[in-house]
Amino acid sequence: LRSTLDVTGATSLSSTLDVAGASSLSSTLDVSGATSLGSTLSVSGHVHAGSTLRAVGSTWLESTLSVKGASWLKSTLSVEGATWAKSMLTVDGATSLKDVLSVGGATSLKSALDVTGASSFASALDVSGPTSLKDGLSVSGATSLKSSATVDGATTLQSTLDVAGASSLSSTLDVSGATSLASTLSVSGHVHAGSTLRAVESTWLESTLSVKGASWLKDA
Repeated sequence: LRSTLDVTGATSLSSTLDVAGASSLSSTLDVSGATSLGSTLSVSGHVHAGSTLRAVGSTWLESTLSVKGASWLKSTLSVEGATWAKSMLTVDGATSLKDVLSVGGATSLKSALDVTGASSFASALDVSGPTSLKDGLSVSGATSLKSSATVDGATTLQSTLDVAGASSLSSTLDVSGATSLASTLSVSGHVHAGSTLRAVESTWLESTLSVKGASWLKDA
């Protein structure tokens, strides 16, 4: 046919329909069997799949993919650009991130957070419950503790310990180097000095001075 073929009723083809040029359908195309496309399928409007949509090869979407229901992926989801989730992201299995995880809002973890590498916090770290550290805690800036700090093992401070309020020690305070007190030292119990006790300035005793051994006074 060198011109238009107009068929008002149903058309049944017992074999293949091969169209060399473009095909334009003014209404629905209903295919009861399998459909094989040798090249690209371009759709300018909406596509509605009443059942499963299966792509054996790669699928490339040049715009947004909007899914109203649940999405199930049997294998890896690889995203080259940014990913934005308007609601909760629930992952039943392990999640591996090869780069930075940036969270603009609050993050709630119902179980343990296990970090094998270094962790960097640009702002405050607020922990309402107990925190257990199996290794060293290194803090380059100031650290503020609003309540008690309990340390089961030895604590080593490589620089100054500055305490603005009262300090209570339940056991011995052992200092290997020099100790400088800018104000009064008040001791309610006995004071035992294993070596020489030296006072550069005047010493004032409000009660009795009892000396068991010899006393030596250099000046009158």
